[in-house]
Amino acid sequence: MEILVNILGGLGLFFIGIASVSQSLRQLTGSTFRRLMARAGDHPLAAAIIGTLAGVLLQSSNAVTFIIIGLINTKALDARRGLPMVAWANVGTSALVLLASMNLRLMALFLLASTGLAMHLSRDKSRYRYVLAGLMGLGLLLMGTDLIKVGAKPLQDVADFRNLIAYGVQSQALSIMLGMVLAVFTQSTSTVAVAAIGMTQSGLFGLDQTLLLVYGANIGSGISTALMAANLSGTGRQLAYFQCAFKSIGSLLLIGLFYLETVYHWPLLKALVADMDGALGAQIAWAYFFMQLAGVAGTMPISAWLLGICQRLSPPTRHEELSSPQYLYDQALEDPPTAITLAECEIRDIVARISELLPYDGAMLDSPGRQTLLHGSLAVLQETRAFLAEMLEYQPDLDVVELNLKLQTRCELIVQLMETTHQLGITLGGLPGTDGMIQIRDSVVEGLHVILLTLNDSVAEQGADGIPLLLLMTEDHTEIMQRLRDSLMHEAGSLHPANYQSLLNVTILLERSIWLIRRLVLTLKS
Repeated sequence: MEILVNILGGLGLFFIGIASVSQSLRQLTGSTFRRLMARAGDHPLAAAIIGTLAGVLLQSSNAVTFIIIGLINTKALDARRGLPMVAWANVGTSALVLLASMNLRLMALFLLASTGLAMHLSRDKSRYRYVLAGLMGLGLLLMGTDLIKVGAKPLQDVADFRNLIAYGVQSQALSIMLGMVLAVFTQSTSTVAVAAIGMTQSGLFGLDQTLLLVYGANIGSGISTALMAANLSGTGRQLAYFQCAFKSIGSLLLIGLFYLETVYHWPLLKALVADMDGALGAQIAWAYFFMQLAGVAGTMPISAWLLGICQRLSPPTRHEELSSPQYLYDQALEDPPTAITLAECEIRDIVARISELLPYDGAMLDSPGRQTLLHGSLAVLQETRAFLAEMLEYQPDLDVVELNLKLQTRCELIVQLMETTHQLGITLGGLPGTDGMIQIRDSVVEGLHVILLTLNDSVAEQGADGIPLLLLMTEDHTEIMQRLRDSLMHEAGSLHPANYQSLLNVTILLERSIWLIRRLVLTLKS
């Protein structure tokens, strides 16, 4: 029971650490950091160095994979740039096996102690709080890894487990399968490798069986990554599938070499590691290292093809498609007039989506699809505003600065308009289905829809032809709104009192939507 609790507790700390590190990275991934990661991803050597160091530091390729997934979710990376770092992170994890005597608990306790003390002494709003939170998450992650290792190591002293191992090593296929099962259970190839080294040094079984156990564990670790990503979708799951393919290819290549060396007695990997070090533990550690290098050599040349397969297995979600800017790119910031044009194109496309939040075709007004449309559009607007704010650092001309500030104001108005329109749709969808309420709902939806379509046409054409009409349509309608309220209250006379507030909210939200449209039109006019 203690062994199981240690392993489960380690997994719990592992997941908490991953969540903390990912959340901190989300706060720290500014535009400068995005450009740095993008440049690293475009250069194989930089990607190899960063990925290897991440693997050495975290000692978990799964952890690095999910951190890269977090960076992709924050738009700091894309999948293509993330693949090399995920691949080389596996090589970095060899440090744990090569230095199996390293006490990760001390490193984890040091990180937790130092970050805890720093958080206690620093102010709550310190600009370093996200760095401290990330380091604390790293400490929890390492502590979780150590607990998994501590929990798995005593298994070699359990009689039933030793009997299972002794039975398994009688068959090479069973050794591979056993390694896969253990890796899925412990969530780590290196943990299985370290435990296997200890059992080999104790004379439980020989080098051949241990190597096959480690090769199988590598495949099992890839499977565990795919299982851990079961709650993900889209691009995030693509990285998990790639990690699974990476580990499987590396293992299969070395399994092939193993059988060639065993059957034909060619001096291949076993002969190489035997020449490098006479100790069995060191030979296994070096074989682990070469297995990760084999994964890099086997996957990087076909990474584009593998990524295509992963994309077909887990295509981008609708939210990812809607939340990805179509025109913005960092290099355009160096030419502010071009950057302004691109931002205008992005805003134009978002304005075209507003009318879709309020359909008049009888569909549910609060459907999940429209919720996804709202959140995706807000994400693009946030990216656009960050893009415009960063453009000011390039010291553009005064007229470009004026356009920039105007576009930022327009983005803020569009955010408010989309949220208000979406809430109006939800409120209308919750009204009773009486004939009078249906008629009122249809009138509100169709009337606002006409205004939104006119707004879309004016923004798309970038002309002043539709502006006078929009100003006329959105002028002060206090008397009209009051008559609408009177009509609603008259209809509500036969309804439950709980519906009164919903009816009032309809008029309030409708009036606010029209007011926001008018303010947006004024930014087009000036």
